[in-house]
Amino acid sequence: MGLLPIGSVVTIGEWEQQLMIYGRAQNEVAAGKVWDYVACPYPVGNYSKESNVLFNHQQIEPVAFYFGTTMH
Repeated sequence: MGLLPIGSVVTIGEWEQQLMIYGRAQNEVAAGKVWDYVACPYPVGNYSKESNVLFNHQQIEPVAFYFGTTMH
């Protein structure tokens, strides 16, 4: 499976609130790391850069909402 599209709503283990993906392939320069996704709390949205959640695809538990027509 490839990366989920922007707008998909997911949960990850260490985060209690659902997250909405709004970016992919995020480069965290200070840590020298590239993350698969950046997301914000759903349905609250991105209200500051501190609300950003960076994570990788394998951390996703259930996909609550898939924004697209099919999952590959």
